[in-house]
Amino acid sequence: MGTEAICGQGIRGRGLAEWSLCLLGLGALLFLSPSPAVARQTDQSPNSSQSSQPSGQADQPAKPPKPNKNKNQDDQPVVINHWLRIEVIGADEKKPIEDASVYVKFTEVHKIGKDKQIEFDLKTNQEGVARAPDVPLGKVLIQVVLKGWKPFGEYYDIEQPDQTIHIELVRPPRWY
Repeated sequence: MGTEAICGQGIRGRGLAEWSLCLLGLGALLFLSPSPAVARQTDQSPNSSQSSQPSGQADQPAKPPKPNKNKNQDDQPVVINHWLRIEVIGADEKKPIEDASVYVKFTEVHKIGKDKQIEFDLKTNQEGVARAPDVPLGKVLIQVVLKGWKPFGEYYDIEQPDQTIHIELVRPPRWY
């Protein structure tokens, strides 16, 4: 099949823009036409005696699906082993402070690769208690911030899995 049959005229009767458009159409036709290997596969009937699998793989059973790494093996919820309990009270009235922002920061040590910095952003409840899940034993930075109170930050050594830390916030000094 020549270019005259597809594009209509020879090279002499066309301009450069029309000729490039004709070549683009030919390229699209070649790209969209099925290859001979695909045409041979479609010619076989589904009930033919030949198997589409190679002869060595026809006798093997199907492989089981791979487990999903993002889910737990038993699809059970994650169980938290221990909680770090942080109680925040006001030093003036000795009353619990609610809605204080509590930041718990620690380093998760890895034997292979880099250590990972982990931070929990928590809020205290009406009883002035914030709970952080699964904090490892060792050095932990606890910061407490609330408007109208002096910011608090201190390092603590966590020695027990379920430990309670008492924090007293003080009012900031008066500005004159």
